[in-house]
Amino acid sequence: QWTAEGGFTEGKPWTRYGSDYRIRHVSAQDARPDSILNHYRALLRLRNSYQALRTGDVYPVQSDQDAVYAFLRAGPAERLLVLVNLGPRPITDYYLALASGPLAPDSLPAVVMGPVEAVSAPAVNQQGGFAGYRPVETLAPRSTYVLAFLP
Repeated sequence: QWTAEGGFTEGKPWTRYGSDYRIRHVSAQDARPDSILNHYRALLRLRNSYQALRTGDVYPVQSDQDAVYAFLRAGPAERLLVLVNLGPRPITDYYLALASGPLAPDSLPAVVMGPVEAVSAPAVNQQGGFAGYRPVETLAPRSTYVLAFLP
C-alpha cells in the first residue's frame, strides 16, 4: 500500500489490504533511510552508475561461509565485487576465493556501497584472482557491500 490508509486506488480494491498495512506502506518506508525500499533504490542507482553491473562478465566468488554470497562483475573499465551477508548475525571469520579473474596485481578497492569506510586489498594472483581474501573486517547482518577496483 502507498499510505497508512491503503491508497492503491480511489475505487474499491479487488483484494483486502495486508493485516499490517497501517505500518508497512510505501510512505513509511520512504521516510526511513534503512528501509528495504530505499535499499532497492540505492541498488538501482548503483546499477545505473556502473556499466559492469549491467553488462559485465560475472565471476562467482567462493566463500567459506554459507551466509556469505559474493561475485565479481567486470567490464572494459570497471571491476566490482559484490559481497552480501545473508545471515542474521555479524560475520568476522570468512574468506573469499577466486581462482582466476580480471583483477590487476595492484588492484585497490574503494567502497561504493556498504556500512564501512575502509577495506583491505586482495593479494591478486597471476591469474587475476585471489585466495584467503577478507575485504571487510566484519560483515554486518543482512548487509550488502560493493567494492570498485581500478582495472
